[in-house]
Formats: sequence, C-alpha cells, structure tokens
Amino acid sequence: MSDSWSDDRVSQLLDRLKTLDELRGNADAARGEAEARIAKIKSETRVKDRHLWLLLWANGDRAVYDEYRSMRDEVKHRRQQIARLPHSRQMVLGELDRVIADDLEQNDPDYLGIVIEQRKVRQKKEVCHHALNVVLRTREKITSVSASLRVRPNGKAAVAAARREPGEISAQLKVVQEKVKEVNRIVGSRDLVNGGLVKRLNMTFLGTEFGHDERKKQLDDTVRTLNEVARKVEASGDKFEKRLRELEKDRRQRVKAKRDRLLSMHGLTVT
Repeated sequence: MSDSWSDDRVSQLLDRLKTLDELRGNADAARGEAEARIAKIKSETRVKDRHLWLLLWANGDRAVYDEYRSMRDEVKHRRQQIARLPHSRQMVLGELDRVIADDLEQNDPDYLGIVIEQRKVRQKKEVCHHALNVVLRTREKITSVSASLRVRPNGKAAVAAARREPGEISAQLKVVQEKVKEVNRIVGSRDLVNGGLVKRLNMTFLGTEFGHDERKKQLDDTVRTLNEVARKVEASGDKFEKRLRELEKDRRQRVKAKRDRLLSMHGLTVT
C-alpha cells in the first residue's frame, strides 16, 4: 500500500483474518474430535447410559451420560461458532476492500477514472429521476382535474380554486418543460426527448368559461403527451442505471483482484 496508515490498517486486518482462519481450523478440529468421541461412546455403551430418563429409570452409568452430554454440547457450540465466523470474516474483508479502494483511487489512474465516471453518471441519473417525478406528479394532477370536470364547484372558495386551476397547471407544465430540457442537456442525441413534445408542454389551459368537452380534450391530450415524455425520461434514467451497474462491477472486480493477490501473498484463503 502507499502510506503508513494504509499499511498499518492492512496489517491489522490481515492479522484479524489470520485469527479468524485459525479459529475456524480449531473449531473444525474440535468439532471433529467431539463427533468422533460421540461415535465411540455410542459403540461402546448402552442406550440407558446415554439418555437421562433411561439412566434414572434403569440405573444406567451417570459418568457415561455426563461425557456423552458434554460432547454433544461441544459439537453444538462448535457448529454455532463455525456458523458465525463467515459473517465476521466478511466484515473484515469489507473493511479491507474499503482500504484497498481508497488506495486505488489515489494511485491507480484507471480506477480513479471509473470513480469519476460513476459520480458523473450518478448525477445524470438523479436529474432523470427528479424530472420523472415532476412529470408523474403533474400527470396525476391533470388526470385528477380531468376526472372531476363534471363536478360543479360549490361555494366561493371552490369556484375560486377552479378558476385558478388552469393557470396553476400551465405553470406546473412550465416546470416540467424545464426539467425535460435539463434531461436533454445530459443525454446523448439518440435519447433526446423530441422537441415537438417539449413544445407541447408550453401551453395555456382553457378556463371555466369553456365547455366541459373542450377542456377535457385538452387535459387528456396533455396527459398523453406527459406519458410519452415520462417513457422517454425513464428510459434515459434506466440507461444511466445500467451504466452505473457496469462501472460498479468493474470497480469491485479491480478491488477484489488486488485483495485476492494480497491474501494469497500472506497465505490466507482467497474468497
């Protein structure tokens, strides 16, 4: 590794792995010895000597029972210990991977390139994710307004709200339009949201003085436009997500390759 802190930390982690491997070896050996002793006891003793209720009823040998019970407890304990060790080992390996990743980021230009691209792609994915949420919320609002057009507002407040709705929806569509333009600035030319769709998001909605059918048609047309926009933005987000998975796989492979070499050099199990 490249600095004393990293070297010290790696040494500590390797020592912990050696300890865990020794514990695993000792536990396996102890379990094997206990299982062998159980098999021997079974072959050389009577059933009534090995089971407490028979021992008490038929006057069996308590010393045999005590040893048999002790060996069974030992096997159970060692199995539990062995079952816990892989988790402990994975935690140490995870910490070792983080130290290796930090070192690679500082000293390996190719690895650093992956990390930098990950950051950029993650930001682009977030732009798409945020834009999609705005599109879907706006679509939900317009769908709700379209479905309630036949319900006549009751009361001054409701009437005033109904009159404000077209302007509010138009304003929200302008927000959608800006978010979609942000998406278009970060995606490739093949993934652009069609300019015609973007222009259709810039409109003034008909007010309450217009007929129900005319207003509903305008709203439903807008919902269809938003559906097309949502599909395009979501597809771009999915592409960025796919690229992130590819980069992360490459990054992890590089870390694991260095970790495996390190483990092999110190005679440790490579996993």
